[in-house]
Amino acid sequence: MELVATDISQFRCPLIHCNDTRAFFDSFSFNNAAYTIAVSNECKLDIEVIINDPRVIVFVFSGAKSNDKVITTPYFMARGLGAGLDASIVYVSDPSYYLHKDLKLAWYAGSSSYRAQTELPKILSFISNKINAERKIFFGGSGGGFASLFYSRLLSNSMAIVWNPQINISNYPAPAGRYSVVDFYSKLAFNTSREALKNYIVDDLSLEYGTAKHDNMVIYMQNITDHHAERDLAPFLESYNCRLPTKNYSGFIDDNFYLHYTNWSKGHRPPPKAALAYLIERFSRPSLQWSKNVFPKTFMKAERFAAFE
Repeated sequence: MELVATDISQFRCPLIHCNDTRAFFDSFSFNNAAYTIAVSNECKLDIEVIINDPRVIVFVFSGAKSNDKVITTPYFMARGLGAGLDASIVYVSDPSYYLHKDLKLAWYAGSSSYRAQTELPKILSFISNKINAERKIFFGGSGGGFASLFYSRLLSNSMAIVWNPQINISNYPAPAGRYSVVDFYSKLAFNTSREALKNYIVDDLSLEYGTAKHDNMVIYMQNITDHHAERDLAPFLESYNCRLPTKNYSGFIDDNFYLHYTNWSKGHRPPPKAALAYLIERFSRPSLQWSKNVFPKTFMKAERFAAFE
């Protein structure tokens, strides 16, 4: 297996090396810091913690690495986010990126050497409890949206803010005649096939939401022209006994699920930066209560930000 070296230039805060999870628990402080945690012989969990107002904490999960350029590990998304937030922030890099330099996406779902879906919540809960966070926000798009939806279910008083998320990993398409990223991940992480991947991880979030019920709040943004609308949002909505809207829609699907279905961007691109920055800044305000009347008003204003970009 071609393991990957840590690119320490990706860290912006003082870096603390931890030999295991216990060492991380012992070394955690209330200062801005980066941690590289040896969670297995093969993988490291890299996080960067920015301490602001401790009442709200934002966990940021990245989507896929680009195929067009070399991106080293750790890989953090939305690093400029911290400048506009009062809340504390934790940037999380996917530990499975250490398995191979060519792995572009792993959904924070883990591997046989590090069962992230079981073990990572312990670290996220530890950080939240240590700073006495009252509310938690999980923030990410595409593959990072899958992770945000998965992990936000597991911590109390949490919200997932996601855009164009992937819902069913095993349904990730394979280009004609080529080995797809999910096939590569399945073989690399668990030495299995995509068909058997569900025996190792939770790979379909439509089974974890909808009629399964959930206590976390979900804000789900989806571009109409993105192929993920049919492939991922449609079956996710079916789990709520709803159908994919036939036109723009912004409103609640149920008490804990707000859908914004529009064409803010083309295809699988993220929402306009100004709109996304406003949404995360607004919902992470420690003084803001997540009451139902707040959501439509917030998205009406976000639409205005999007119009100017």
